[in-house]
Amino acid sequence: GQFSVDLAQAMQRLGHQVTLLAGSERRSDGAAATLQEVEPALAGVPTFRLLRSSRHLTALDRFTATFVDPSTETLFRRLLARLNPDVLHLQHTLNLSSRLVSLGAAGGAAVVATAHDFWPICQRIDLRRPNGRICSGPRGGLSCATCLPPPQGSDGGRAGGVWGVARRALEVGSRLTPYMLRTQLLRGAFALAHRVTCPSRSTADLLMGGGLDGERMMVVDYGVPPLPGAVVDQPRPHTPFRFGFLGTLGSHKGLWVPLRAAELLGDGPWRLEIHGGPVRDPKLREQLDRASAGGRVEFFGPYHRKNLFRILSGLDAVIIPSLWPETGPLVCMEAAAAGLPVIGSSIGAIADRIDHGRDGLLVPPGDTAAMAGA
Repeated sequence: GQFSVDLAQAMQRLGHQVTLLAGSERRSDGAAATLQEVEPALAGVPTFRLLRSSRHLTALDRFTATFVDPSTETLFRRLLARLNPDVLHLQHTLNLSSRLVSLGAAGGAAVVATAHDFWPICQRIDLRRPNGRICSGPRGGLSCATCLPPPQGSDGGRAGGVWGVARRALEVGSRLTPYMLRTQLLRGAFALAHRVTCPSRSTADLLMGGGLDGERMMVVDYGVPPLPGAVVDQPRPHTPFRFGFLGTLGSHKGLWVPLRAAELLGDGPWRLEIHGGPVRDPKLREQLDRASAGGRVEFFGPYHRKNLFRILSGLDAVIIPSLWPETGPLVCMEAAAAGLPVIGSSIGAIADRIDHGRDGLLVPPGDTAAMAGA
């Protein structure tokens, strides 16, 4: 969301007319889908929000609606007719519809689709299987159909015996057709875009390995607004030395890695600041509470973009312990803009961005001892 606003502002400065469309969760009241003009996210930039219907949704409906939604398409078609854009830039189609690409092209717009993550080839978005391993791609939908937790009590088909294996086979079989459909629709939709952009070479390689057309793919790096000189010129290091984690707190972000690494560090002239949220995982909440009780780890909760400068100016290094192949990430660029080194996982775009030993240190994903050493 913030990237879209920053990009809209940059386009506006170049003299272009920009309109923003934001999707939303389904309406809790079950009413019909609507398109509403809301308070502009940026002065002079008309902003619309799509509210989707939640009427009579079965489990299969909820799945298919993440990538195909006729009511969304109808409203989007009306908005296109009203705006008649020269360029349609799709930041994401999750919970909207993959057909927005073809609708834009049919309306005469040049369509650019940006892959901020692996949604075009992965229903889980982060390309991680339930056991944490990185998936090599959908294989026509077969990998997706098997990307399920084992049946309860079956221990992956072993503890449940023959019945566990049979139940697992039925689960996979029932999901194979929907996931094959999803794979073909998403791949076909992105093939209709005039250009598909992504922010790093490693991301492009994984997307092409998952079936996206390499001829339409372009690596276009993110940009971040320049930071005030006071942030960059801030004297460092501090005493005690201050490490910082910034971002969302989903399991794929690997916050547990620096928390456990902090336990290994023990006493010393250091502090760990955690800025982000929300905390939805009870186990992570317990880890945060335990770490904060020691006095050297402090959890500040979610932060607003306007506070980013103040946060960065108070740090000596940024930690990015992600467990998935990050496609950006913006916090890595924000740290670089502030002149801060990064301790990051040697995976995805983090490894692309960090020159180990020069502007940061890379450690294997999930390796708490290596993180503590770094």
